[in-house]
Amino acid sequence: MAEYAADRALPVPIRLVYSSRSQDEIVYRDELAALEAQNPRFHVLHTITGLATYWRGATGRIDLGLPREAAGDLADPVYYVSGTPSMVVGTLRHLRDVGAPADSIEVEAFRGYA
Repeated sequence: MAEYAADRALPVPIRLVYSSRSQDEIVYRDELAALEAQNPRFHVLHTITGLATYWRGATGRIDLGLPREAAGDLADPVYYVSGTPSMVVGTLRHLRDVGAPADSIEVEAFRGYA
């Protein structure tokens, strides 16, 4: 979605909240940074859940603050939650806690992961 929006210069704001165990486990990190540089409407908010040596970003699991920060300036956000089943369930709870409407949430869980 982010690549498509950047390629088409769509006027759609996109925020990605991305949780990884470590900096080394951030998949497509360079590509995401390039998309941020290409599209001023795209922004990634990373959080690291493991030990974070030399990390200056957010740490810990996705909590209430990250979805709020990501959607704070958006008029009518749509949330796409994707990841392990336990991460998806936890993020859905947070989204409900901040009052995100159920019809504004799309979910995809990766089966076979803890």
